[in-house]
Amino acid sequence: MIPAKSGTSLVATAYRPETGVSSTAMTERQSSEVEKVLLHVSDARSRARKAAEACAKDGAEAHIVAALADAERQLAELHRKLSQGTYYAVPDKSLKLAV
Repeated sequence: MIPAKSGTSLVATAYRPETGVSSTAMTERQSSEVEKVLLHVSDARSRARKAAEACAKDGAEAHIVAALADAERQLAELHRKLSQGTYYAVPDKSLKLAV
C-alpha cells in the first residue's frame, strides 16, 4: 500500500466540484432578463385574477369571468414553462453519455 501524501485525501480529490463555468450556464445578465419577464408574467397573472374577482363581484356575464380566469391559468402555465425552460433546463450536451 502506498501512503497518501500528508494533507491530501482521496475522497476530497475524487469529488472536487468543477471549477470552470459551463458555457451553457446562464450569465447574471441573462438571469436578470429572465427574472424581469417572470415578474411581468406574475404581475399580469395577479391582475387577471383580481379582474376576474372584480367582474364576478360586479355581476358580469359568466363568459367574461371565465375568460379572465382562463387567462390567469394560462399565465400561471406560462410562468411555470419559462421558469423550467430557463432555470431548470438541462442542456442537451449533458444528456449524452460519455464513453
